[in-house]
Amino acid sequence: MKTTTKHRLGAIALATLLSACATQPGKEADQGIGQQIAAAEQAGNLESLFEKFSAEAGKKGVFGENKEAQAAMKEAGMRLAALKQEEAQSLMKQGRLPGGQVPLALLAQAESIAARMQRWDTQRQSAFVAELAGQRAQTQAALDRLTAAYRTLEEGALVARYRSLSESAALTGETSPEGQILLRNRAQLLQEAYEAGVHALEAKRLEVAEAHFAAIREIAPDYPNLDRQLTQTRVSQFEFLAGNRRDDAGADQALALYAALHQRADFADLKPQLAPAAEGLYLFMAAKGGAASGEDKLPEAYAWLQRARTLRNLQGSPQGLSAEEKRYAEQIYTLADAAGKNNQPGLALGYLFVVQDVYPDYPELRRSLREIQDRTLDRATKKITAANFSGSGDSARLGGSVASRLTQILFSAMPNDVRIVEREQLQAVMREQEIVAMQGSSNVKISSADYLVQGAILEATVENSDKKGRKTVRVVTRKNQIANPEYLTWAKGARNTPAPAEFHEEPVYEDIPINISMQRKVGVLSVSYRIVDASNARMVFADNLTRKRTESGESSEGVQLGEFTAPMKIAELPSDSEILEGLVGEVAEQIGKQMIEFLHDPEVKYEAAAERHKSEDNPAAAAEMLANAWALTQKKGKPAETLGKQLRDLALRTHPAA
Repeated sequence: MKTTTKHRLGAIALATLLSACATQPGKEADQGIGQQIAAAEQAGNLESLFEKFSAEAGKKGVFGENKEAQAAMKEAGMRLAALKQEEAQSLMKQGRLPGGQVPLALLAQAESIAARMQRWDTQRQSAFVAELAGQRAQTQAALDRLTAAYRTLEEGALVARYRSLSESAALTGETSPEGQILLRNRAQLLQEAYEAGVHALEAKRLEVAEAHFAAIREIAPDYPNLDRQLTQTRVSQFEFLAGNRRDDAGADQALALYAALHQRADFADLKPQLAPAAEGLYLFMAAKGGAASGEDKLPEAYAWLQRARTLRNLQGSPQGLSAEEKRYAEQIYTLADAAGKNNQPGLALGYLFVVQDVYPDYPELRRSLREIQDRTLDRATKKITAANFSGSGDSARLGGSVASRLTQILFSAMPNDVRIVEREQLQAVMREQEIVAMQGSSNVKISSADYLVQGAILEATVENSDKKGRKTVRVVTRKNQIANPEYLTWAKGARNTPAPAEFHEEPVYEDIPINISMQRKVGVLSVSYRIVDASNARMVFADNLTRKRTESGESSEGVQLGEFTAPMKIAELPSDSEILEGLVGEVAEQIGKQMIEFLHDPEVKYEAAAERHKSEDNPAAAAEMLANAWALTQKKGKPAETLGKQLRDLALRTHPAA
């Protein structure tokens, strides 16, 4: 009885406390502890509520400890500890580094929160402290590794040292005192490197200055005055290279530097400073090209004169071509003319590309290019002709049809790859072959065509069959009129409804025999054909083809019996000639597919042949094949610039003195 009274009094005291701590007026005084904790959490004063619970739990009444207040304090403390842990974990998550570490400064904040959690929930606090200890060990290990690695870096390793200090500052926390020290050291590194670059530039140690400024730009591109110092370094490098490095590598470096400076927005301000060295370099390049040209070192001369032209264009110089460029262009044009006369249009085209690069307005260049390009394209385009397939009687006509259809197929499928030789020209080809055969030689070039398709009609037949027979059909021959009982009933009655039909029609069926004729046509066309290389009269491909086509139909006599009429039916079958013409199309289509597979994309084959000749150290032959590939590629509207450059280089290599 006493215990019950004691608990009831404790509950009354706790209810009084909850009512006093209520955060929202109007709440019931006896609301539950969980509801009170949730309301305090939402209002942001859960910690204050915990303290009130704690104060009440510490009071002892007549009957001993207030267990209800202690339970409320424990529940509020557990919730408060959970919230604080979530706050600390969110803070660490936001600041976590890419490597997974948490900065030491953030860990210190989290550890401060964890220390306060001991009063609210010792079990959760212990687990969280262990978690933080693991995080701290991970971060400290990474920091120790960086520190050890930093000590091994050379003094001049600016980029590595800068990045190491940046990572160390991030691990410690950039806003912490230790992090601030690291950041100051990092800034000192940049300042020392910048000052070293300035001193090196003043002392004309340009490579050293370039190294310092380039390293700073890699890690701090917006460093004050860096762009100006780097530009001045490169201007000085250009002046040095232009005046002192008179070899291929030095000239290329100087030209690359000038091109880079040319891209700058302030190039107009730099140009006067660069002008004396640039002009001297241009004259040197032109002179080197002229000297190499005089020694017939055509590739070397081309390289030097192209450098000179590039520099002149970058300068925007109003002066025209140098005398050396004009002499070189004339020298190459002479070689192109000789190659053209020597039936080497590919080599001539390569030489003309060189002239076009060096002296675009060379007299007669456009005309020569057009003529040589036409010659090259004509040679590169394979010429095909199809002779009438041989045969006797009607087969001779079909042989002409096969050749005509094949010609149409090839022209439609490969308009840019082949050229069809007309029939009139074909007769000349055949006569040339006969002459070659009579002379017993196979080395005579038949110029009218590259490939000749020949063939023979082996079989061209249509077998007709007509099988007669009879079939019986059951049909309606008449209809009898039968009195309708419903009508009779209606007629005898009052007749106050619509009258039904007076009679019904009853069909009369009879079996009628009809004479029929089953007609069938089977067409067969068999040919043999071969593809002949007209340059040597050798057969490159041969095959036989047979195609078959069946047509059938039914004819029947006309019949009339009573009301039944069946008109005469005649089978509509194609004629023998139409069947054979259809087979001609099938044969021509198959032969065309095989020829297309054999002849398609000749530019690819020409390019492969050029590579083979180059591997055999035969640049002249390679140039002819490459020119063929260029001509067909350009005709098809595909990119041909790379092939043109390769052809130009081959032409320069072909010259004996090169």
